[in-house]
Amino acid sequence: MERISSLLEGFREAQAKIARGERKPRPERTEADGPTFLECETHGPYQVSRWKDGREWFFAGGCPKCARGEDDMGSRLIEAGAEEALAGCSFVNFKAKSERGKNAVSRCQRFVEMASRIPSECLGIFLEGNIGAGKSHLSVAIAREFIAKGGGSVRIVEAGKYLSGLWDAPFEAKESYKERFVCARLLVLEELGRHANTEASMVELSSLINSRYARGRPTVFTSNMSSKALVGFLGEAAADRMTQKGNMYAALKWDSYRQTGRAA
Repeated sequence: MERISSLLEGFREAQAKIARGERKPRPERTEADGPTFLECETHGPYQVSRWKDGREWFFAGGCPKCARGEDDMGSRLIEAGAEEALAGCSFVNFKAKSERGKNAVSRCQRFVEMASRIPSECLGIFLEGNIGAGKSHLSVAIAREFIAKGGGSVRIVEAGKYLSGLWDAPFEAKESYKERFVCARLLVLEELGRHANTEASMVELSSLINSRYARGRPTVFTSNMSSKALVGFLGEAAADRMTQKGNMYAALKWDSYRQTGRAA
């Protein structure tokens, strides 16, 4: 009700200014003037209004081709394994105000540039941070940009879910299950350290990481544990792959956005 009252008050004020000669009335458009168009930098002109029953009706939203492209990208990310709630995550809508936050975004962007063009020069980025700091947001943003730059296939999976899927797969299907994650052009392996710490888990995750390294496939790792602490979960060789020379590291050491509502 307050918004409606405010709009009515603004309309009355505008009408009063027109009556006093302080403001010129907007010239009426007619059907003969035709519909209104705006220009999209990517797709060119698009229609924003049409005439019906002698009135001009306006369409909500921006360029429809951009909107369709965004829907397609969201679908591709969900198909890759992203949660539906995170399918819209990008570098643009990551709330980074501090230098630390901006630096983390910048490193992720640099990683995408290298991984999509010369993956052999940067085979991984490790996002370490507290729960709710934005690791999943940035990892999906990386996947989004990688796809947009034509980097190729992407898989997104939590380490624990990868292991569960492997244990549940029939014996004859285990190798093909592994291959889906080994051969992906980019793998986002999330929540390392939040899975069962067993020898079998260590062997399988170590095998996945080392196999991707051998094929020159870049990987995004996320965890709220340090690489040193992850040695007990992955083995020394696999943990070392995450932070080896040439790979990138981004520390998301700030409070949870979900709890505080404060930008990074």
